[in-house]
Amino acid sequence: MKTKILIILCVVVLTACKKKEIETEPTPIPVTKNYYAVGQDINPTTGISVIKYWKNGIATNLTDGTKNSYASSIAIINGEVLVTGSEHNGTNLVAKLWRNGVPTTLSNTAYNAVPDRIFVAGTDVYVTFSEKNANEIYVTKLWKNGVVTNISNGLVGIQTGGLYVNGNDVYVAYSEFVASHGTYKANLWKNGTVTGLTGGLYNALTAGITVIGSDVYVAVKEQVESSGNYKLRQWKNGTFTDLTNGAVFTDIRDLVALGNDTYIVGAEASSGSTTVGKVWKNGVASNLTDASKINYLYSIAASGTDVYIGGYERIGTTTKYIAKTWLNGQETKLSDGSSDCRITGVFVK
Repeated sequence: MKTKILIILCVVVLTACKKKEIETEPTPIPVTKNYYAVGQDINPTTGISVIKYWKNGIATNLTDGTKNSYASSIAIINGEVLVTGSEHNGTNLVAKLWRNGVPTTLSNTAYNAVPDRIFVAGTDVYVTFSEKNANEIYVTKLWKNGVVTNISNGLVGIQTGGLYVNGNDVYVAYSEFVASHGTYKANLWKNGTVTGLTGGLYNALTAGITVIGSDVYVAVKEQVESSGNYKLRQWKNGTFTDLTNGAVFTDIRDLVALGNDTYIVGAEASSGSTTVGKVWKNGVASNLTDASKINYLYSIAASGTDVYIGGYERIGTTTKYIAKTWLNGQETKLSDGSSDCRITGVFVK
């Protein structure tokens, strides 16, 4: 009897040891990215615009709906959600930064101010915005961790359109009014030095900056005299490449890099009366939407192999829009069409 028990125990022990030998390491759980979008939603009853952001499709209101507010961009730092936008104080629009829902005033509340972009680098937070001065002229400004720097001189009007930080280099793109031509010319500010990108003979507006290695890219739209439309141009280290010819309406809003590739998002008029959401990858255009409805692409973010785009689609012949995002070309609607809702910024973390 003892011999039988010993044999059984040995078999059990050997079997257990054998099983342990063939056990494999558990498959790692894939790290899930979070996809953020920000925009504004106009309450159909009160007509007041509310800033809200979406995390993986779930909406959160940042403003309470008592004052008009408008979003511009979104970023994430150390798990905190940062949103830039403007809120009306009863007299003026005030530029603000919301950090996990808590607002910080960026601009002088006595004058109108409109934020443009947010950029996070390490623990530093940068925001560009345009603020009117006492002479009713907009000035491009850079806010970094509470310190404001004037980018333009305040003598002529400007439109701000681009922010990028690369190591110790800070880039701001903006357009400056040229009184002699009655136009705007595109400029690039880098650490206090301004480079003119266009001559000012025709209107030119900037739409974004990115850096790949030592190469600096700026997205610019410049008006064509013959048609009055804007053509899309990509500036790289002092040289322009024309991506469209201005034969039809073209609008661009953002520029991003992924690896060695550049992406510009915007919209272009179709053969009918609609606009098609378009992406230019390394200068080559592709349609993200069809020509059945009016669509605008407003913001783009990229991470790993993911390209995330935000925009909006017009509801029939109304003036309302549906907020939408596209992840690697796959469309998601963030609003149901009962209100006017638009995406102005996206971020992937």
